[in-house]
Amino acid sequence: MTDSEKPTSRANKIVAQIQAFERRNKAIRLRASGASYAQIADHLGYKSKTSAHTAVMSGLQAHWDETAPDRQTIIMRELMTLDTLQMAAWKGAMSGDLEAMRVIVRIMERRARMLGTDAPTKIEITDELDREISALTATMAEEDTWDVDVISGDPDPMPQLTDGGNTGGDPD
Repeated sequence: MTDSEKPTSRANKIVAQIQAFERRNKAIRLRASGASYAQIADHLGYKSKTSAHTAVMSGLQAHWDETAPDRQTIIMRELMTLDTLQMAAWKGAMSGDLEAMRVIVRIMERRARMLGTDAPTKIEITDELDREISALTATMAEEDTWDVDVISGDPDPMPQLTDGGNTGGDPD
């Protein structure tokens, strides 16, 4: 390879990268407008719908990675705004103003959603918990606090009456 061929080869590589970038962005726009991956593959010349899917997802990931610092700045700005609003409503809330209290609660809820602090608590079922449940079930059965028919799964757990079955309803 001569020195005169190197710049052309490098330029071709850059042109190919730009074309791939533009093709990927077209795929993202098509997907956003409702096109299926198969349609995107057909329209843009991808080998398969899987290739089109990969192009869309890698393009979205690249955009996400590029905008991460901007998102962090936006989140910080929004949190500062919430702090300012909360400070403005605080005095009213502390004096008993119910609407100001509601505003503060909404601000706190919004902040928790933004920061992800409202995540559900996970409960782990352990062997120890299973043993405790079994022990409580056995104790309740011994104390006859459960109807035995319900435990056994009898489809008619109602107790049988000893007065010939007359329940006070319609006579036979």
